[in-house]
Amino acid sequence: MKLYDPLGFIAHFVVQGKILMQEIWRTGTSWDEPIAEQPRELWIGWIEQYRQINEVNVPRCFFKDFCPQQVSDIQVHVFTDASVSACACVAYLRTTVDGESQCSLIAAKTKVAPLRTLSIPRLELQAAMMGSRLLQNICSALSIDTHRRFLWSDSATVLAWLRSDSRRYHQFVSFRVGEILSLTSVDEWRYVPSRENVADDATKWNGGPSFDPDCRWYQGPAFLQDPESQWPTERPGDTAEADVTTEEIRLVAVHRTVEEVVDAQRFSNWNRLLRATACVHRAVAAWKHLTSGTRSLKILSQSEFAKAEETLWRQAQAQEYPEEVQLLREGQSVAKISPIRALSPFLDERGVLRVGGRIGQAPSIPYEAKHPVVLPRNHRITYLVVLSFHQQFLHANTETVCNELRQRFYIPRMRTVMRSVCRSCQYCKIKKAAPVPPMMGPLPKVRLTPFIRPFTYVGVDYLGHFEVKFEQFIWS
Repeated sequence: MKLYDPLGFIAHFVVQGKILMQEIWRTGTSWDEPIAEQPRELWIGWIEQYRQINEVNVPRCFFKDFCPQQVSDIQVHVFTDASVSACACVAYLRTTVDGESQCSLIAAKTKVAPLRTLSIPRLELQAAMMGSRLLQNICSALSIDTHRRFLWSDSATVLAWLRSDSRRYHQFVSFRVGEILSLTSVDEWRYVPSRENVADDATKWNGGPSFDPDCRWYQGPAFLQDPESQWPTERPGDTAEADVTTEEIRLVAVHRTVEEVVDAQRFSNWNRLLRATACVHRAVAAWKHLTSGTRSLKILSQSEFAKAEETLWRQAQAQEYPEEVQLLREGQSVAKISPIRALSPFLDERGVLRVGGRIGQAPSIPYEAKHPVVLPRNHRITYLVVLSFHQQFLHANTETVCNELRQRFYIPRMRTVMRSVCRSCQYCKIKKAAPVPPMMGPLPKVRLTPFIRPFTYVGVDYLGHFEVKFEQFIWS
């Protein structure tokens, strides 16, 4: 608390004290308990260097021997670096007069790494964000106009993040890259080797900090005294591919859709859907062979209907069991949690999902009966297939139609699907409808009056034709 260094002139020394304090708290040592042996030795070494602070002499004049009007080029350079212990950034003002350049320390900022472990690229990104904020504050506080700005980092991963689309990465990276690019531009960022990165003096305590006024912490790196053509460039061997990194790539959930040949929801009859699919196949084949002059027949053939059936089956299976179909195409087995794992499914030579089994060598059983096609229960194509069998067998009972369906298809909970088809069949509704007699009218009062003798109210019903004669009287 005795150190007051708002501009960070001795930040490369203070940050080591912060790191030691963090290590002491990490060990669980309370404020009134003695420090462990290893942190105590480091603490004593840091205290011994504490006395050298009185010898620090930092000139605060950016322009020593000339006035600001003589300066031809004013640049701000910010260096960023990070380690497992801390993040740091340091800024310098580079001025050029009569071809000679000199650098002055403006400010520095350090921050210890959080207790929660972060990867080195993430810490480097944190340092880059600190450098962007420091540059923004410096440019707004300086009374002189800077001609150019430069930000230097020795992390190729951070530079790749800044040069690519930030939305491809996790939120930790994308949010910080967005803030950095809102304060700076991509063109202002450059790569600097670690040995020439001045911020490395604060993040890595190699033998302790230097308080010499002529050291690079106060005078900047040596290459800033050279012409710009001699400054560090990208690492040898780097190409445009270096701008792409797989670090922190965000996993994207892709919704895979299956392209439908014909929308089955628009059809209420299996035969119409089958003919429409066959016509689409024929039109595609005719378009592919348009230049060859071939002409297709007007009547659809049996092979075209078979091809259309297989297309519709694959369409229903791909929409309901996409993962299973993909795994089987890759030669793998379906997942244990798959609802059709117990069927030992496989793909035939045409890509249709069928039921496996042990009767494949039976000579007297058709192939479709040995390995029926798997159809999903809640699919429109399955509904139309069941409805077609229901109508083909003249609206027979459920067991008859289910037995015929099992010769070619495997449908989970087939009886439930069959009952659903029967409930929606208009013919079955009419055939099974029970007569509903009309409600009888209320009884008359004479039928409901109590305590009267029998035949008190008697009516006679005369049957037959009666002639009635009417006489006309004339009144005078």
